[in-house]
Amino acid sequence: MGDEDVFAQAVDQGQLAALSGGLAVARGWRPDLLRVRGTEPLAALDRIVTQAVKELQPGEGRLALLLHAKGQFRALFAVFADGEGATLLAPPGRGGEVLAGLERYLALSRCRLERSSPAALTLLGPGWEAAVVACGADPAPLRAGGWAAVGEGEGRLGFFGWTLLGLPGVAVATGGVLAAEALEQQLAVQGAVPIAAPALECARILAAWPAWGAELTETTLPPEIAILDELAICYRKGCYTGQETIARMKTYGHPNWRLARLRQEAGAEEAPALPQELFLEQGGKVKGRLTSWARHPQLGGVALGMVHRTSPEDAPLHTADGRRFAPLP
Repeated sequence: MGDEDVFAQAVDQGQLAALSGGLAVARGWRPDLLRVRGTEPLAALDRIVTQAVKELQPGEGRLALLLHAKGQFRALFAVFADGEGATLLAPPGRGGEVLAGLERYLALSRCRLERSSPAALTLLGPGWEAAVVACGADPAPLRAGGWAAVGEGEGRLGFFGWTLLGLPGVAVATGGVLAAEALEQQLAVQGAVPIAAPALECARILAAWPAWGAELTETTLPPEIAILDELAICYRKGCYTGQETIARMKTYGHPNWRLARLRQEAGAEEAPALPQELFLEQGGKVKGRLTSWARHPQLGGVALGMVHRTSPEDAPLHTADGRRFAPLP
């Protein structure tokens, strides 16, 4: 069964309920971990990425972007100050691209970038705090996007306060079998509900969080994604790769595209081919592209799209295959 078939399935309502009011465990969402070591690694990263990271104190973390020279998206990750250097958290399967993007810059700064084992799983929903406390960690730095750890060696548990899904929760790394077993015991006690890919995708869309490879491509300018403009870009810091374009957009211009949540009102029920062009009317001028889609048990088809600024925010949008989408507040 392919991904399109999976996301065409109706999402389990119990899983969505755990995301909104309980504790959900996503064993399939395992963000990649990388470590930066060497001479002043946070200062070295600060000269490359969009976020002010050299001022981070141990236990703190922030979302950051790596851009191309002309400002387009290249990579998304969270940066954490770990006391010895920096730890990076990237979306699952994207660690290699983050490493490749940063490596040549960091080499000039006498820093090295190493891949570590990916996170074991991600905890989501409001119950994540109780689960973290039950494991012996302090949730306070995690609420602020930082990190915390308990235990040593094979019993070590590391918690990172970014899920990279736009959802509250933590990514959890384990030092070994002992930590993994202890974590699973606590999750059973806490009544954690396993969550599958369709529910994760549905929740991400409703949270209007952009996915690398869907909304975030090498043509995307970060200010087009309001949440990234707010969380991942520091406009008071100095130069970084692509900074000139981003600063010029902020000062003199405006994004030509915006990320929009959409609800399908008509058309085929199966998952559409993505990406797909969006029009104000059939046969009209292209006004956007449909980038993500999932089936919600109550709302039906929900989606994300990059919509041109000249398209009225309340106007329905159409695809060439006969689907009609309305804005989803």
